[in-house]
Amino acid sequence: MTINIKNQKPILVEEGASELVFETLQFFRKQGEIALHAFVIMPDHVHLLITLREDVLLSDFVRRFKSYVARNLEKGPLWVKGCWSKVVSDTKGLRDTSAYIHNNPVKALLAHEPQEYVWSSARDYLQESSLRVDFWWGDAAR
Repeated sequence: MTINIKNQKPILVEEGASELVFETLQFFRKQGEIALHAFVIMPDHVHLLITLREDVLLSDFVRRFKSYVARNLEKGPLWVKGCWSKVVSDTKGLRDTSAYIHNNPVKALLAHEPQEYVWSSARDYLQESSLRVDFWWGDAAR
């Protein structure tokens, strides 16, 4: 899923903004509403690979996520309406989507290597250890 900032303004690089986005994702994760498999918080958008809990609607999650972040950043209308999303249902798709998410900062010239970018789960995948994400392969073999 991709969630964009209005007018592509680089608001998420402002002090505390990326932290707030990350902590908000962790809140939903700890509540059990989402499994957070991969993420990157870019200056003007967020990419997420998530699994929603069965009783959580994508539109409700996106609305509450955006509302909380905007309210706490005190930015007024912050996000583009809705989000771009697609269903990924096989191992190749999960692998490709994770790679796309993790390589986004490199493509945007914000890092030389994916794991160098602080606001990404690339480092978690490199170490194959994390308290921040739920690896998409779970306990199964990669």
